[in-house]
Amino acid sequence: MPIPAWIKDPILRRLYRRIGITYNNAGLPFAMSKYLRQDEPVTLIDVGARTGDFAQVIEKYCGIKRALLVEPQPDHAALLRKTFPVPRFDVAQCALSDRPGTMELEINEFDATTSILKTRRDLPEMARFDVSVARRVPCELQTLDALTRQYKIGPVDLLKVDVQGAERLVFDGAAETLPSVKMVWCEVSFRPLYDGSSLFGDIYEQMMAAGFGLFELEAGYRTLEGELLQADALFIRRELTPKGRNS
Repeated sequence: MPIPAWIKDPILRRLYRRIGITYNNAGLPFAMSKYLRQDEPVTLIDVGARTGDFAQVIEKYCGIKRALLVEPQPDHAALLRKTFPVPRFDVAQCALSDRPGTMELEINEFDATTSILKTRRDLPEMARFDVSVARRVPCELQTLDALTRQYKIGPVDLLKVDVQGAERLVFDGAAETLPSVKMVWCEVSFRPLYDGSSLFGDIYEQMMAAGFGLFELEAGYRTLEGELLQADALFIRRELTPKGRNS
């Protein structure tokens, strides 16, 4: 017989607090739960929103005042518009880069691996996924600065970036936006899985130069042998004092 949540949750909260980790039943990564308060809704920009899972977790955990969801894949963007209605949410169907433009986007069969960069399909590290081309679609490229102006969003409590190796291009196009951002949750790579991929060192240097400090790393994708290839990194603006763990 399953343990009721009203019994299980308080027990888990005490156990996790004892080892220095904040428990939450919203599915929020533990690395982030130390720095978001459950009673303070946030302004969110979600770059690479896909089907909106991350935004739904944030909404459940602390609530969202205002959000901009950025997603280049047409089917995902259409789903986001149905799931996250205006005026609290806006969906921009485009990919972010360091300059505006257009391109032909290759959507992989396992579409979570889709990037504006060319997938290195010959790498053994990619063999676990079907990264063959499912289809090609026209794709608008925009900068984050252009979108924040267009949608009049800011200051930003949380910027999430998951763009499969194109992170540096996103930040290169965000010079006006980054000073208004408090926290950045960004996927980082330790090996180039795409042509021209940003690596962890590139993003670390870029964030340091923009006034952020690295506060957490949460392990992500590994090889079959266990070598870490990707992780999620939490950067927080240095002049902000983290609010600490929630009680």
